[in-house]
Amino acid sequence: MDVRQLPGIGRVFIVLAAVVLVAELWPIVNAWTIGADEWWSEFPNRLPGAARAAAVVALPAAVAWARPTDPGSNAWLWKGAVIVAAVQALRYPAGLVQGELLAMDGDMPYLAGLVLSMLLALLTVLGVWALSEGLKDAGGRATRSVLILVAVLVLALMILVLGPSFLSGVVVDLSLLVGVVSIVSNGLFLLAQGVLAARAVTGALGGAEPRQAWRIGALAAVVLLLIPVISLLAVVVAQLGQGTDLGLLARGLSIATFFGWPLFAFAVSAGMGRLPIQRTSPPAAGRHRLHVSPRHVPAPMPD
Repeated sequence: MDVRQLPGIGRVFIVLAAVVLVAELWPIVNAWTIGADEWWSEFPNRLPGAARAAAVVALPAAVAWARPTDPGSNAWLWKGAVIVAAVQALRYPAGLVQGELLAMDGDMPYLAGLVLSMLLALLTVLGVWALSEGLKDAGGRATRSVLILVAVLVLALMILVLGPSFLSGVVVDLSLLVGVVSIVSNGLFLLAQGVLAARAVTGALGGAEPRQAWRIGALAAVVLLLIPVISLLAVVVAQLGQGTDLGLLARGLSIATFFGWPLFAFAVSAGMGRLPIQRTSPPAAGRHRLHVSPRHVPAPMPD
């Protein structure tokens, strides 16, 4: 498809993705403009995060690319893409606001920044969940047992993370509130990512079309799920004092996880999540009958 055929809303998100990419790489660009030595050395550190952020913002454009005449035909997929893209774009001004709040004295500015972070986290969870609903409608309908298994695994992981803290004693203060909010938001995000991965893998294994796009998307969704799981397991291992090997694994997988969203966006642009076209079968040959009255009706014979 020609880029000129992309709907206007898709072009808007492509421009936003380009702006986000420049913002993420701006320290490198700035170092280059001022003639700093080895300005390019920061590329390995910043490029994965920049690719992730730009891909998330470009996700609505990927949906529109797959279905330029009607990008909202899969309503859940479109809503999810718009939500996660909007949240990613809002993180930059929100970061400036949080910086100003942290510079103020007192608990109220700190709590206001916490509320803002929680709001963005919940919107991200909502967006990822909507994406999973879109995959379900397009052919990734996971069974109830699979979804229950995902929920149980997430709950067990949260208990493993919280367990050592409660066993060592709990002090009710502001830090406890921050910790609980962080655990709840991470748990919800992990649950949404798990459902997204389950439905993506189900669609790929079930032969959803186009198959290659679903396979790439399933791989991307699994990659997106890996790093939070490994990171939380690393927290458990660190609390139990069993070494840091898992933490090293988590850091090693972080680069691959940053490229999960670009892979997912590519899969969506290639048709993953596109609703199948409903076609009606033509009537079988010989079944067409013309029901008309005869033009000439014979007159009755006289007696």
